[in-house]
Amino acid sequence: MTLDVVILKLNNQQKQMKEIFTKHIKKIEKPLLPKSFENDLYEASFYKLVRNYPEPSFIYRIVTKNNTALFMKVGKGLRTELEILQWLKDKMNVPSVINFSTLTDIDYLLMTEVNGVPCDEPNWKQKPKFLIDKLIKSIQILQSIDIKNCPFHYFWKEQIKEAKIKIDKGILKTNHLSLKYQYQPIEKHYEELVRLVPEHDEITFTHGDLCLPNIFISSDKISFVDLGLSGISDKYRDLALLSRSICSNFGDDLEYYFLKKYCDGIDYKKIKFYRLLDQFVMHRN
Repeated sequence: MTLDVVILKLNNQQKQMKEIFTKHIKKIEKPLLPKSFENDLYEASFYKLVRNYPEPSFIYRIVTKNNTALFMKVGKGLRTELEILQWLKDKMNVPSVINFSTLTDIDYLLMTEVNGVPCDEPNWKQKPKFLIDKLIKSIQILQSIDIKNCPFHYFWKEQIKEAKIKIDKGILKTNHLSLKYQYQPIEKHYEELVRLVPEHDEITFTHGDLCLPNIFISSDKISFVDLGLSGISDKYRDLALLSRSICSNFGDDLEYYFLKKYCDGIDYKKIKFYRLLDQFVMHRN
């Protein structure tokens, strides 16, 4: 299937998303649900996403008896994501919250499916410049959000302090980092993180986990998912992770093209800092 065909089919969302997620889901029995979810999900079919989402959060795609596709995130600490989605409503294209509940200390967040094709789909290789234009636009959308009354923030000074506490308590260990960072003790990575701290900040609204699977492109809009870490921060927080994701999915040539087109004076030290800081924020197995 060519990218042109993908774009033309975007209006037929259910069929298109089914084709995409077939590669990433497996059908399961109906999981344990809060009582308040039962009416919405009566006779629904459940599919667990098997992509690399950090545990203990799990993502389910649900097809209701009326053939409506929904997504459900299950894990601890999801109330913040609920509040972020509510705050972002009408500010940019994000999932709408249908229901939220907690069952035995586990949060359940039920959301609508967004329009579009995720940006890590291999078909985007056929039109790389088109993709890069859309990715730059996605950052511009995020940075256009008025942060005057934004209650969410993720400043590096706070995150570094929290990381040090977790390291000292043994909560955060080397095996929690991505494989490429497990070649030396986490304490050494922390020392490098402190050495790389930025000299100045460029504050804006940020996604917090701006990787290609979390950006969806349709024929007329750009949408975002997985917003649990969104809030006020330095713009390089998003720039570092998005460029890394471009490299991982499509190679370093396209990453270089993206960074050059975004801005001539890229601060590569800050890129390195925010990629390393992400290792202390996102626990990976």
